[in-house]
This record gives sequence, structure tokens and C-alpha cells, in this order.
Amino acid sequence: MNPLATALDQALVPVMLVIGSGYLWRRLQPGGVDALLMRRVLGTLVMYVTYPALAFSVVVTAELNTEMLWVPGLTVVSIFAGALIGRLVAPLAGVHGRADIGALLLACGFGNLISMGIPVVAAVFGVAAARYAIYADIMGLAPLLWTLGFWIALRFGGTEGSGSIANFVGRLFKLPPLWAFFAALALNLAGVELPSSIDRAASMVGNATMPCMLLTVGMSLSLASLWRYPRAIAVVAVVKLVLIPLLLFFVGQAVVGDGEMLRATVLLAAMPTMMATIILSEEFGLNTELLATLMVGNTLLFFLTFPAWLYFLVS
Repeated sequence: MNPLATALDQALVPVMLVIGSGYLWRRLQPGGVDALLMRRVLGTLVMYVTYPALAFSVVVTAELNTEMLWVPGLTVVSIFAGALIGRLVAPLAGVHGRADIGALLLACGFGNLISMGIPVVAAVFGVAAARYAIYADIMGLAPLLWTLGFWIALRFGGTEGSGSIANFVGRLFKLPPLWAFFAALALNLAGVELPSSIDRAASMVGNATMPCMLLTVGMSLSLASLWRYPRAIAVVAVVKLVLIPLLLFFVGQAVVGDGEMLRATVLLAAMPTMMATIILSEEFGLNTELLATLMVGNTLLFFLTFPAWLYFLVS
């Protein structure tokens, strides 16, 4: 089997099947448990248990080198570029109101590095490659979500919001994955070798992150509003799923050269919009319906662009 076929078989098909299972849960509600409750439970489990375990198990044994700086650095470039290009193309998307523009900027800038990035990169480049998504998320995306994302929501929102910058920064530093990351980094730098039982337990728990988050993506899919904003969905998909990763590929080639690190980072930049942007949208009065529609739209279109990126990056 050629590399492209292998990547499709190991990455695209399993991701689609697990997301489809989440969508079926939304439709069927087995056991009488509705998708909203299940999504919240899984999201909490991932944030406080499985993702910290994954970050710890990967970083504590990772080979420490400059990729820990380049991956989040390139991710920051992709986020700023997405937001900037989003602002330029807002008229093409038929988006004019401030609350609508703010939603579009968040949709173009912030990708789903945890729910989809981790399983996809791990499937394409191997489980150890999950470190790229962890570096990009914890050291690149998370700080920008609560700084640049905060500013966008505050600047374009219809309300002043109930939270201060200090409160949001406080939220950032209370995130369990962040502490797990730095604890693992400290142990790694100190050369501490953990007992195999602890390493195995962290890996077992961490491996649950990928299916749990893919299920939540499926449980979040609502197709009812897709017909209201077809032009905006198309424009955001072109920016988020095509232009930004392509731009990052050429920038990365010029700065760090080709290799697995760059290709994994480009694939992460090609992920659809992250669900956590909804938090900022609701907090500051952006058009949450539009943002949720854009997220669903480019998540579905991702399954069309993803094979093309696999062909470009893997074959």
C-alpha cells in the first residue's frame, strides 16, 4: 500500500468513523443521555484527566530540541495570518456587522488542534508525533486564544463582557494540561526516569483523549443552519483549510526547511475551527450562530481538503 493510501486508511477513515459515531449519538441519544450532557462530560474528562496525561506522557520522554520553539512559533504565524486574511476577505463572505466579523476572524484564526489535530497527526506520522500538536496547542494556540482571541472578541463584540483580562490570564494558568506540560518538561530536563508503571498509566489514560474529542466533534455537528451562510462557509474554508496551511508551508520551507516537523505543523494549520472559540463568542456577544455554522461547515469540508493535504505532504 502506498503512503497516501496508508495515511487515508489510518487517519481519515478512523477519524470520520469516530466523528460519525458522535453524530449518531446526537441523533439517537442512547440510554436517554443527550449529546449536550455527554459532550460536556467528555470535554471535562479530557481537560482535567486525559489531555494532561497525554501531554505528560509525550513530553516527559520527548527529545528536547528547537522544534519546541519552531512548532508553536509557526502556529502563532498561522493564527495571526488567519485572522488578518479573515478581516480582508470579510466583505467577500458577505459579512459586515461587527459581531459577524468578529466571529469570522475567530473561525479563520483558531484551529482544532486538540480534538482533531492530535489524532490526525498521530495517525499520519506516528503516536510520538502527537508532541507537535501538544507544543502547538499549549505554547502557541492557548496563549493566543486568551490574548488575540480575547482582543478580537472584545473589539468586535456587542458587549463589554463580564471577564477582565486578568481573569482570562488566570484561567489560562489554571489549565491542567499546561501544568502537566511544564511538570513533564521539568522532569525531562532533569533527566528523571519515571517508573514504567507510571509511564504506562499516563499513556493509557492519555490515549483516551483522541476518541473522546472526536466524539465531541460529532456531537457538536448541527446541519440545520448550514444553508444560511453558504458564502461565508466557502470563504472561511478556503482561508482556514487551504490558504493558511499553504502560506505556512512556504514560510516554513524558507525558515526551517522541509521535514516531518514542518509537515506536521502544516497539517495542524489545516485543521478546522476549534470549538473553544464559542466561549469567547458567547462571552462578548459575537454572532455565535454564525461562528458555530462556520465551525460545522469547515469541519465537514475538512474531509475534502484533508486527502489533498495528505497527498501533498505524505506521498
